[in-house]
Amino acid sequence: MDLNTLLQPNRLSIFSLGYFLGPDFSDEERKLAGKQGEIIFKQFGVIPDDFDVPVCHCGEPLYRVTDATRKLGYRFKCVNGHRLNPTKNTFLEYVHTAGELGCHKIIQMIYLWVAKANTTTIQQEVKVSTETVVAYTEYFRCVALKIAYHDFEQIGGRNDIVEIDETHLFRAKYNVGRQMAWSAVWFRTTKKVFGTIVPDRSADTLIPIAQQFIDDESFICSDMWRAYNTCGQIFSGHGVVNHTVNFVEPPKHLPPIWVPAGRFSTECLDKQWEDALPPNMEPIRYHTQHIERSWRELKRVLTRCNCPRLKSVNIIHW
Repeated sequence: MDLNTLLQPNRLSIFSLGYFLGPDFSDEERKLAGKQGEIIFKQFGVIPDDFDVPVCHCGEPLYRVTDATRKLGYRFKCVNGHRLNPTKNTFLEYVHTAGELGCHKIIQMIYLWVAKANTTTIQQEVKVSTETVVAYTEYFRCVALKIAYHDFEQIGGRNDIVEIDETHLFRAKYNVGRQMAWSAVWFRTTKKVFGTIVPDRSADTLIPIAQQFIDDESFICSDMWRAYNTCGQIFSGHGVVNHTVNFVEPPKHLPPIWVPAGRFSTECLDKQWEDALPPNMEPIRYHTQHIERSWRELKRVLTRCNCPRLKSVNIIHW
């Protein structure tokens, strides 16, 4: 199997990935699997390609020289004698890939981590120690967090309804013992979700975060928590759901809210309304059920991540 076949839509799996990388039972097979892992890293620009030669800090061009002592079997050198490791400032800069833990096993751990496998599953599938899995999954989280912040854009927009809600993530057993990380607030559109740890649920905390991460032309939907009372003044609109009465506003047995055609994207409209529509009008019902579901998924994942440092940093999910 070649790389293009492996990366076709719906083709990539832990089985096809293992087939592409090959076995690593003997020393020769381990070297071959490591080379296959390097191919994947180079394909995505994680490490430089063989001929992607940088420029030396002295200004002279670098050229490639073979070096069996290097991770990738080569390094860069300039006419002034300066040397550069090809993995410098890359994901693999501080990773020892020449031994049993080669690029192929790191690739497998990344795939299983993205697939939300727990540490026991990763350890058994990749055949590495528990300490290795814990260290690498923490490393993956740090890298993913930096990428998420670097590539972040405000969610929502003029045609979007943004659901906003908060929850308590961690609680000490019997409410005694050491203090733990507290609450989190999430914002959700039809396509994206953003979440972050917050020290409290006051308006002074939640509203500035909402302004920072939500487009001000968005329509906000929330429950009746009083911290959200000013959302209608800041954003283009604010819908409130009273969860003591119903979970959808207006309830399904009542007519929907009519808005001008084109005001919201088709994902936001009430698709279950089958009666005739008023001229140039479309039906909507707002709720927070999507984000309530997201909370359940988040807590299910966090129960498998008993890492204090994870609980003390922002949580991003796309």
